[in-house]
Amino acid sequence: MKIARRHLVTGAAAAWALAGTAAGWPRLVTQAFAKGREHITINPELYGETVPFSADRLRELAQALSKQDYKDRSSEVPASLRDMDYPTFQQIRPWQKWPQPLGPDKLFSFDALITGSVFNQPVDIWIVDGDTAQKVVYDFDSFWVGELAEGKLPKENVPFSGFRLHTDLSGNDSISEFAVFQGASYYRAVGRGETYGLSARGLAIDTGVPTGEEFPVFRTFWIEKTKDGDSGVVVHALLDSPSTTGIYRFILSPGNATFVDVELTLFPRRTIKTIGFAPFSSMFLFSGVNRSEFNDYRDAVHDSDGLSIFTGGGEWLWRPINNPGRLQISAFVDENPRGFGLVQRKREFADYEDAEARYELRTSAWVEPRGDWGKGSVVLFEIPTTKEWNDNIVAYWQPANPLEAGQPFEIAYRIHWEDVPQVASPGPQVINTRIGRNLSDDRYLFVVDYLMRGTSMQNLEIRTSASIGTVSNLVKYPVPVRDVLRITFELDPKDADLVEIRLALEPEDGPPGERWLYRWTR
Repeated sequence: MKIARRHLVTGAAAAWALAGTAAGWPRLVTQAFAKGREHITINPELYGETVPFSADRLRELAQALSKQDYKDRSSEVPASLRDMDYPTFQQIRPWQKWPQPLGPDKLFSFDALITGSVFNQPVDIWIVDGDTAQKVVYDFDSFWVGELAEGKLPKENVPFSGFRLHTDLSGNDSISEFAVFQGASYYRAVGRGETYGLSARGLAIDTGVPTGEEFPVFRTFWIEKTKDGDSGVVVHALLDSPSTTGIYRFILSPGNATFVDVELTLFPRRTIKTIGFAPFSSMFLFSGVNRSEFNDYRDAVHDSDGLSIFTGGGEWLWRPINNPGRLQISAFVDENPRGFGLVQRKREFADYEDAEARYELRTSAWVEPRGDWGKGSVVLFEIPTTKEWNDNIVAYWQPANPLEAGQPFEIAYRIHWEDVPQVASPGPQVINTRIGRNLSDDRYLFVVDYLMRGTSMQNLEIRTSASIGTVSNLVKYPVPVRDVLRITFELDPKDADLVEIRLALEPEDGPPGERWLYRWTR
């Protein structure tokens, strides 16, 4: 598996648009604008040719492209930008003429981001008005250049790498960023009061395959103009890779939770056996499951702390994620899943004590499938890392059957970007997992906390199991003050290097608790 490329693409995605930590990872929700939206004006010099537009044309374009060989466009990036180091590239930003309004009420606006450094795949951006689309063009005077980049930004012929979307997310008539599309097929969004954390992708291909992962790219974006009173923005995108082309339609609706509705049709160039839909990339360095391995003043460092799954059979699963010593791949077999996502459940500053990164504000993301997805698996990758700026967690849906060459494939879903998904188990919910050694130092001690959410702590059936080794000393007791039940048990893995552990909580009255799953590795 080629990990370095993932780190390069995701570790920097959208970062230069934000103030960052020393590691270059974004720590603010949005870029701040000094001007209010009433000062946003259309600048004609940022627009070029106009061509006909229709959804049928886009589908025909993607299908025709699938019959041609894939062509890499990175050579179109000027060498001065392509070879630029990232700190220098961060000093080139949209300025003055940006953002541009998408509608007469100026509630939504966008700005274009140039190529350079790690963002080496050009994209074309068009603004759709009814049945026509007008191209967004590069204008040297619309970008601010800092001291490090002085003299390195070409006057013309600079392609774009993506764009950001803005709205009055705070409700105080200010302009703030709520989504960004930049780098391969990566995009991010946030709800009100949240900061960027994990990223979504258009598609994952051959993740974990020995020959290396393939990273599809968005080639072209069409952003529809909005009308007064619109609650969201529609974006169309053309996806391309050596294995497939595709056409995507996104509806982005910002608010307390920002919803992104995704509809896509793929036109495979070849048969694809390993493919991931609704893929996420996130970061997990440490928490209570592996805190002892890091000499750090903070109690936890992660963008997500667990994988949540709502199965087609109506069962809720919670899988704490980890930073293992070796690559771990887990597959949760299902049919017609009702949802899954990477979640950041710890929402208090005291959980992290990081005044810069503010991990407690990082968004969660939940996938709500549209229609029947059939048989397949939610797949989780946990990749070893020692640095918090490396994305080392991947999750997606993989269908049971491969995509056949020449056969169009359609799928749709909604992503909920919010602090904690409102789609959640009605029963007791896992809020914390800690792992250490017992007092005798001869077994591993597991501590799992359930928020009971009004469910009685009496008359509970608790079941544990391990794929190998033995589980013993199962104990339950309430945590003082809070509505929390603590369950502890000990694991003796014997000589095993890997143990799958399960914990089920069944109240006599009320819905069952989340089924807790964990993969212990030596």
